[in-house]
Amino acid sequence: MKIFADVAEQRGRAMAERFTLTGESRDIEAAVDAYCKALDVTPDDTPRRAAYLSGLASALHLGFGLTNASGDLDAAVGPAGDAVDASPAGHQDRPTLLHNLATMRFTRYEQSGSADDLEAAVTAAREAVATPPADPPGRRRLGPRVRLGHGRGDPRRSARPHRLTSFPARLPAGGKPGTEGGEDADTDDAPAGWHRTV
Repeated sequence: MKIFADVAEQRGRAMAERFTLTGESRDIEAAVDAYCKALDVTPDDTPRRAAYLSGLASALHLGFGLTNASGDLDAAVGPAGDAVDASPAGHQDRPTLLHNLATMRFTRYEQSGSADDLEAAVTAAREAVATPPADPPGRRRLGPRVRLGHGRGDPRRSARPHRLTSFPARLPAGGKPGTEGGEDADTDDAPAGWHRTV
């Protein structure tokens, strides 16, 4: 099953990368489906599960950039938080996972104005920049890159109808939005260098 999961993850990364070039909805839908298949056969205690969750969250976040539907963004935040939960302190990928979670929570704050999302974004970003980087030889990427501010749209714009909004129904058991990071952060000061990119 590990080989199947790894192959599914590779397909997910490839389809997400192709989506960034083509903008075709079928590519990002295929990426989400591939990551879900990898998670379907991966036990909770498997070390690679965090990478699969991160890839799924990143693909869903890319899809949100296409649809601007809040349901797609909500669907991305859940697996992003689960990926952080699946990476204990000292895990080599934890800073990247925290950055992705911070990005998604900040994007959702921009859409909804929720103080909880802003606080969670600041908490995750603080931990990400406070964690020493670990980059051993042969390290694999954790799915498509997530950039702060990617996929933002005018929150007043109505979401275009699109199949992407059905993705939450396809998420594996436990993949629904759940534990999404700390809710007790201080929002007075964001870490240096953590800002919106254009």
